[in-house]
Amino acid sequence: MEVRCSLATIFFTIYTFYCGLLYGATGAVINEQVVANAGYDVIVLSDIQRVQLKNGVYDPGTNPLEDENYIYVELERVKFSDLNGDGMKDALVVLYASTGGSAGWINLTGLIAGGKEPIQIDPLFLGDRVLIKEIQIPAPRRVCLKILFHGPEDPSCCPTKRGTKCFDLVNREGKWILEGRH
Repeated sequence: MEVRCSLATIFFTIYTFYCGLLYGATGAVINEQVVANAGYDVIVLSDIQRVQLKNGVYDPGTNPLEDENYIYVELERVKFSDLNGDGMKDALVVLYASTGGSAGWINLTGLIAGGKEPIQIDPLFLGDRVLIKEIQIPAPRRVCLKILFHGPEDPSCCPTKRGTKCFDLVNREGKWILEGRH
């Protein structure tokens, strides 16, 4: 009986170790649920605020006219791809943020898989009420957006100037950032 227990214990230990190597080494998995319920840094009014999404939305439940720190954030768009070239699925994320007025602050960020927790790409402010028409990821570490910007005669609500902006994803001192490319 002692031999069986010892063999069972050895088997269990080896199995646990193997599963840890197989599944634990891959790190954080990123999917729709993770993206919609993650915490994000968001750029609003030249400031960075931390929010925790719940089902794709952060709503503090306060009145924007009474709360000077009010911010509403919504997940606007997600594109899954291997962003950093490590073979794992990451997420490029577009967030809409509002402080209660008519402005709509559009942030480009993302989540990188591989660690114990997803790592957020530093947010990049794209503009007020710009419209992202298409996200392209032609290669790892490269992101291109087809965007409608505001032309000189456009009202704030309705950008009409078409353009493409491309960014390189770089790791600087352990932080993932998007750098503009012209």
